[in-house]
Amino acid sequence: MNKRNDQWQLVIDTLDVNFRSKDKTRLRESVYTLIHEFGHLLTLNNTQIRPTSKSQQVEGAPYLTVEGEAYKYSYLNKFVSLFWKGKLLDRWDYIKERHCFIEDSELCIEKLFGLYTENYSDFVTDYAAESPEEDIVESWTYFVLKDKVKKPRTIAQKKINFFYQYPELVAYRASIRNNIKKYIQ
Repeated sequence: MNKRNDQWQLVIDTLDVNFRSKDKTRLRESVYTLIHEFGHLLTLNNTQIRPTSKSQQVEGAPYLTVEGEAYKYSYLNKFVSLFWKGKLLDRWDYIKERHCFIEDSELCIEKLFGLYTENYSDFVTDYAAESPEEDIVESWTYFVLKDKVKKPRTIAQKKINFFYQYPELVAYRASIRNNIKKYIQ
């Protein structure tokens, strides 16, 4: 990412993504990884996030990421406003400040996994509890790969259905699903 947030590089480890493999599990994992990473491009690009010098999240203000400040009507800001407000975001901020900006990454991972286990029905995967940025992208990936949840009961299911309100994301979903048929059955 550059300072204007208008150019990105998607770097893929060929050990993680291999579309020449005959192993169906490897192919599914490769598809999952690319959809996940594309989700970051969708949610963090310059139409969604503006660079800023702000460093502290203020209650009621647009969500701050490492990349900058989310626009008010961005996917990420709306997602955070719906699903990360109040205690969950406060708890995550506390864990990040106390345990993740120090050298003990094992304790950070342990605390974030604790956040997940305390709120497991709120997340589609344990990795989604890593941050709102990972949560929206994991939810995006499930949105693309899974069928629509007819009557969502959990927060995680509501997160998956969140994307249906955006016609452009529904169109991306349809295009991606059409193009991955040859890799996953």
